[in-house]
Amino acid sequence: MTGSPIPPWVITDQRAQLITVGPWWPAVTVPEDWGVLMAEALAGASGPAFHEPGLRYLVYLVPGQAEGWPDAEAAGVSVVRAGDPLLVPHVDGTFVGLQRFHWLASLMKPLASPARLREAIEATVGPLEHAGGKGPVRVCCECGSPTRAAVLVDVFVPMSSSPREWYACAACWNRWQRGQKARHLRAVPGAAAQ
Repeated sequence: MTGSPIPPWVITDQRAQLITVGPWWPAVTVPEDWGVLMAEALAGASGPAFHEPGLRYLVYLVPGQAEGWPDAEAAGVSVVRAGDPLLVPHVDGTFVGLQRFHWLASLMKPLASPARLREAIEATVGPLEHAGGKGPVRVCCECGSPTRAAVLVDVFVPMSSSPREWYACAACWNRWQRGQKARHLRAVPGAAAQ
């Protein structure tokens, strides 16, 4: 009895490996802050997916081709197409600096349904066809809501990865401005609403 072939994203001999995306399994990346909310909407139907902590995004592998996905880069959604490079972690995960680069779901699960993945993304950030002109989606650090009307309230610049930014939605920011309870919100000098 012959076992199933090992998928090219299953890396066992290195901590991480740069692979070339195949013609029948593009990848969809989303920012980690609202990608976590989207992952909850998938309810375990994500298929193989991993967290890339250095660039702060989640990567979902999907079957088929990447055709039909609208340009939603402004909302943080990008498609890694056939022939593009993709850095994938070891099957057991690894560390990038002090942060864990790891798989979120079983590598041997069927790939995520593109329709189901898109449905989960759109449930979080709205229709992708209209995302391009609306700007980035942020998650409020106070209430956890995704928003495009956000105020930058804090920035941390680590030595080993990209800067980490925290935002507040307009409602939480306005409550804080009126002196009402809003954890630790303060404006970052020189930052405008995002």
